[in-house]
Formats: sequence, structure tokens, C-alpha cells
Amino acid sequence: MVRRRWMRWGAVGAAAAVALTGCVGEDEPAPSPSAAEPSPSLSNDELADTSLDAYQGFQDELNAMYQAFDSDYTRLLPWSGPELATDAVASMEQTHATGLNIDGAPAVVSAEVESNDGDAASVIVCVDGSGVRVYDIESGVELEPSGDSPYSAWALAVVVEADGSVIVTSREARPDAGPSPCGSQP
Repeated sequence: MVRRRWMRWGAVGAAAAVALTGCVGEDEPAPSPSAAEPSPSLSNDELADTSLDAYQGFQDELNAMYQAFDSDYTRLLPWSGPELATDAVASMEQTHATGLNIDGAPAVVSAEVESNDGDAASVIVCVDGSGVRVYDIESGVELEPSGDSPYSAWALAVVVEADGSVIVTSREARPDAGPSPCGSQP
């Protein structure tokens, strides 16, 4: 009986401490949210270079995730938006479910800005997939590459962050890119 009484008093004391700490500092105004910093304006050359670096970082990290069978999409967030990251992880999981894996990140070899409104842009990148191999997980047998060329064009939607970095929010294959960064590739 004594033990229960002490436990009740301990609970009452803890509740009082919580209630009292909630009252402390109410006279101070809450900090006001700071105004969002505007995105820096990047030239088309700077935007192309920064987008190329961001997409290469995304590809390198995605390759590491394929090798580790790691589905933690947050690993891609330094270079991409959450929707692109979760789509990439879903594709990786589907590839693994079919018994295949991918080794080697494609090399992003060039980029051209298609449109640039300062905060967001569309960038066409040329990706060289010749260093990528697709193989059967169980046997290790490599699949033959398909297509005439290891080069492919991709349209990236990018957002310029306040620090001047670029986040890739979406990507779409652009086989019809015409005179694109891949135009002079074999």
C-alpha cells in the first residue's frame, strides 16, 4: 500500500513539473519565421554544370544502393526530390524482384539548358551507359546490352535551391531529343 501511494505522489509530482515547465517563458514572443531566401540566379552554363553534377551524384548513389540492396530513398535526397527518389527505389526493387541487378553508374557526359526561369529549369543531359552492366543475381551471368548506342538523352526538371545547388525533381527519357547533348555521340 505504501508503495502505491509513493508511486501516485510521484506521478502527481511529474505531472506538476510538466505543467509548470509549460508556463515558463510565455512572456517571450515566439520567434517569427524568417523569410525564405530567394534562389540565386544561375547562368545557363552554371545551371548546366550544377545539374550535371547533381544528376551524376544521384546516379552514383543509386548504383551504391543497387549493390547494397538498400531501399532507403532518403539517401538520394541530397540530389533529388522525394518523388524521383521513391520512383528510383521502386524501379530498383522491381529489378531485384526479377532476379537482376545493375552494377556501374552511368556517366553524365554533358548537359544543355532547355529552359530556365531562375527557380526551376529543364535540362537535357546526355548519359553514357557503357560502364553499366546488368546481371543475373544468382548466376552472375551478364545480359547483353540492347540498343545501338550506350548514349541516351534525358530531360531533367530541376529546382535551384537557396544555396545555388540543384535538386532533380523528375527525369524522362528523351529518345527524340534531336540536337541534344548526345547529338554528336555515336
